[in-house]
Amino acid sequence: MTPVIRSLAALALLAAGCGAGDAAFPPADLAGLPRVGLLEGEAAREAVSRLHRNPEVAPEATWLAEYATPGTPVLLYVSRFGSSEEAAGALGAMLEGIRRGGTPFTAPVGRPDGTWSMEGLGQAHLVWVSGTDLFWLQAPRDVLKAAFEALEEHHPTAAVPVPAH
Repeated sequence: MTPVIRSLAALALLAAGCGAGDAAFPPADLAGLPRVGLLEGEAAREAVSRLHRNPEVAPEATWLAEYATPGTPVLLYVSRFGSSEEAAGALGAMLEGIRRGGTPFTAPVGRPDGTWSMEGLGQAHLVWVSGTDLFWLQAPRDVLKAAFEALEEHHPTAAVPVPAH
């Protein structure tokens, strides 16, 4: 994901998010940070597809939420798949692609809680599967833990095995 694409996605979130504060998911606030942008469904799917340069990467049930911080925003991407196996397979493919290189991210590191962490684009990132949902949380390092813990209150993680690719 290039800085230009990231900026375009953030602008799309801001433009589309006005008046979206009544949706229950993603949460309206995260670790005390208000949600300031939201893309859902086809608009979110198209944004994720553009980021990956792959029109088939995201299912129809996809959300992109932006939360305000004093500096860099917190971004949350969630895709809901038809099964936990499908979500885990998508996560495994994404992790393998990042490991191969050519992305702005460091190699993913598995954590005991079932999440994978990496750095890139000047922020910290966590990815994981919970049930049929695939999550990607992007935040400044000093905000990431609190944002993840707040998400866990809304949607607890479940360490779903990721198939080897």
